[in-house]
Formats: sequence, C-alpha cells, structure tokens
Amino acid sequence: MGFHGHNNLGLAVANSLVCTEEEVAMVDTSLQGFGRTAANTPTEQLLTVLVRSGHEIDIDPIEAMHVGETLIRSLIEPRRLSSLDIAAGQSQFHSSYMPAVLNAAKRHRIDPRVLIIELCLHDKLNAPDELLEHLGC
Repeated sequence: MGFHGHNNLGLAVANSLVCTEEEVAMVDTSLQGFGRTAANTPTEQLLTVLVRSGHEIDIDPIEAMHVGETLIRSLIEPRRLSSLDIAAGQSQFHSSYMPAVLNAAKRHRIDPRVLIIELCLHDKLNAPDELLEHLGC
C-alpha cells in the first residue's frame, strides 16, 4: 500500500507521518510540494519531521532542501491559500475536474465552492456534465 498526500487542508505532512509510522510501503512526496493546486506532501518538510520524530532516514534533509530550492522553487508560482483548494479538500474533490466546475458555476452564476461540495455529495470520482448542469439549476 502507498500514500500520496495532497495539502488542501494542511495535513499532508501529518498524514504522511502517520503512514510512515504505520509502515505503509511507500509514501509519495515532492520537492517543494510541487504539484497541482494545493500541492503535495513537501519532501523537505516530511524528512525534517521524520528526523525530529526519531526516524532514521537515508536522505539528507539539507541536501533535499538545497535541491528543492535550487531546481524546483523557480518552477512554482507563489502559492497562496485558495478557498477552492480548501473546498476541494473538504469534499475530496480531484482538481482535474476544476475547469468543468468553474465553467458550470459561471454559466449558472453560483459559487464554485458550493458546486464542488454539492457535486461530491453525489459523485467523488467524476464530474459528469449532466450532474453539473442539474446541480447548477
């Protein structure tokens, strides 16, 4: 079993730490948290938390920080807290459907956060156009 954490609710590192302590076979991270929308578990933070928690690791956290800041940081736009990301995290909504939700919300003049939450009450795996239209009415 593996774990890939998103940081929509600010819990990616905490959830990754729990998975590590539960001996999950693989915990996925990315340097600087590089990923779509709210980002993924930042490698540098998890490594540092693991060291502070007494875990022995084979990766130098300082080297990971250096590589992240040198090679990755310039690729990432400055991140700000997004209420859309928070609503997505609350609802377990996948950001790949965000364009469809934003278009439906605009067409029906409704708050996209509300549409995300309503959509996920019906379907957390897909965002079918028919359902978005129904919910937008």
